Parts: sequence; structure tokens; C-alpha cells
Amino acid sequence: MMIQFTEISKEEICTIHNAHYHDDARYFRINKPNKPLCIYGIVEHSNDIVEAFWVHDSFNRDVVSKTFFNRLFLHVFSLGYKVIFTWSRCPKLINIFGKYKDFGIEQVPCPAWDTDETKTWFMKRI
Repeated sequence: MMIQFTEISKEEICTIHNAHYHDDARYFRINKPNKPLCIYGIVEHSNDIVEAFWVHDSFNRDVVSKTFFNRLFLHVFSLGYKVIFTWSRCPKLINIFGKYKDFGIEQVPCPAWDTDETKTWFMKRI
């Protein structure tokens, strides 16, 4: 499966997906040839640590798979980060991440920059 990542402008996110807009984020569109999969963003918290998040209303229903997550993590790591944090409040996504422990995704406490206990946090290291 050929997955492509293209950086997109924050202005596009601000206009089309405003609820997911962050001044300090970078955004990427993920596509298969001729098929949009989703948009994700990253917020850098240090030279090595990044928080990744999905623009939920951009998701194609058929996105979630081990191959998809593998390519996504490889893309983030290719940007120079060594630790990826992500979170969810969605029970379905929390359950999916829980099944990927053998893939190196572990549930962790809230990182220092966020104390919102309604979020379930996950981390993956390079």
C-alpha cells in the first residue's frame, strides 16, 4: 500500500477544520493514490518529543490498520522526533491502541504539558 504524506498549510486547517487548528502545529494530508485517508497534525514539545493528533472529521472510514500506523510513525520519526505522544477520548480508538502494545504503543500518564485527565494518552518511541 503506497501511502503519501503532504504537508498542508495551517490556513487550510483554520478555514476547513477550525476546531483542530493550533498556531504551533504542522499538518499533513495522508493519501493513497487517488484516495484521501486523513489529516494529522503535530505539535513539537522538544527537539525529540512531539504530540500527534488527528483531524477527526477528515478520517476516511478505512484508515485504521497496522500498516497505516506503521507508515504514520515512520513519517513522524523521519521528521527527526524520537518520541510520539497521542491521546484520545474515543473508546474505539483507545481500544485499538490497546491492541497495538506489541507494536510498541503504550498507554502512559498525562505528559507534563497536559493535565486533562479525560484524555487517555499513548506513547511510541523510535
